[in-house]
Amino acid sequence: ALDSGPWGRKRLHGFDREYRHRYGSKEGVPLTYHPLYCLARN
Repeated sequence: ALDSGPWGRKRLHGFDREYRHRYGSKEGVPLTYHPLYCLARN
């Protein structure tokens, strides 16, 4: 289950540490960026 509570400083720091541990390398942390564009006309 996902915890939907607020993200304070301690929780964010824990997430950052765990993410770097799991996915980090000597070069840093790989990130993927997928921009989403939406155009609507009336």
